Amino acid sequence: MNKALIGASALVLATLLATGAQAQDACPNRGELDTQYCDANRDLVADAPSDPKKWRDPSTLVWAYTPVEDPAVYANIFKPFTDHLEKCVGKRTVYYPVQSNAAEIEAMRSGRLHFAGFSTGPTGFAVNLAGAVPFAAKGLGTEVRGYNLLAIVKASSPYQKVSDLKGKKVGNWGFGNEFELFAGITKAGLDPAADVTLVQQNFDMAALLAGDIDAAQAMTYNEYAQVLEAVNPATGELYQPEDFNVINWNDEGTAMLQDAVWANTERLASDEEYQATTVKFLKAVIKGWIYARDNPEDAATIVLKYGPQLGASHQLWQTNEVNKLVWPSPDGIGIINADAWAQTVDVALTAKNLEGSTVITAQPDDGAYTNEYIQKALDELGDLDTTGDAFAPITVTLNEGGK
Repeated sequence: MNKALIGASALVLATLLATGAQAQDACPNRGELDTQYCDANRDLVADAPSDPKKWRDPSTLVWAYTPVEDPAVYANIFKPFTDHLEKCVGKRTVYYPVQSNAAEIEAMRSGRLHFAGFSTGPTGFAVNLAGAVPFAAKGLGTEVRGYNLLAIVKASSPYQKVSDLKGKKVGNWGFGNEFELFAGITKAGLDPAADVTLVQQNFDMAALLAGDIDAAQAMTYNEYAQVLEAVNPATGELYQPEDFNVINWNDEGTAMLQDAVWANTERLASDEEYQATTVKFLKAVIKGWIYARDNPEDAATIVLKYGPQLGASHQLWQTNEVNKLVWPSPDGIGIINADAWAQTVDVALTAKNLEGSTVITAQPDDGAYTNEYIQKALDELGDLDTTGDAFAPITVTLNEGGK
């Protein structure tokens, strides 16, 4: 299972749809939610206000993507998707760059942000603090596709498996991204709070290459490419895959779903216009994935047109690697896999951070996710290839610095 819940991509296709619930009086159940939310139906996510007068139908939709290296760059990168989404939902749509996970969650909590892409770690905080509600995930019949999180060490390193990291410095992005790492460390018989030293890692591999940390966190589509774009001082040539040892959390059995599409549960159940908008939104996302699959070079060029700070070979690598995580999708892109969901829940219930907290404290309700709306979107796109059975990745040659 790859690290993703639905819809995230290095390209223009990762979003969450969310409408936070308003503060409610006389709440019969709140669970782990903030006091301004209520969970009367006990599905572990915020309910919509019981009074329809408190519902909001903004004339302009504001969305954001999980914080990245340079959020401002992504305003241009996501412009084609934002424009396409605007046409699909029939409302002005604006991308809002956020500087941190905390800022993104606060923007949604305050109502300034209507839907957004969250990575795995902050998702629990978005649910509890900002009233976000999940409803779909990208996957296929036997495994989930999306992000693939790795831990990387140099091939010459004595650390070849998770248990070897005892007493060592391990890079991590934090903000909830540590749960897969902690789950893997715990499974290897180590205590995350005592047996390793966590080091705050930037979204690059500089600390690993400099020897400041013993293992680094990396996504297959981004940071892993960064090490392969760097010059090995011992050879004067670019580093090669054989120069590193990769610990894949999928192989360790502790990978989690990441990045979901969210909506308000009660409105999905009762508001036909909201339901229709949800399906339109998902259809737009699916079309974007299909285009990137069938036209990877063009898709990368579009991104570069609006975000020229990224190198051409690096962007094409991103497109290709994300495509490999998405396609093929035998059940149709976007369908949540029950086994992947179960593993994610298990890790969320058991993996503890340094403070001893877990992502969730109880099993999610049966209504915690649904394939209903992604299936409707797939059905309405019946003339398109939404499974990608014939997909084959291209070969990408990385250049120094990703140029």
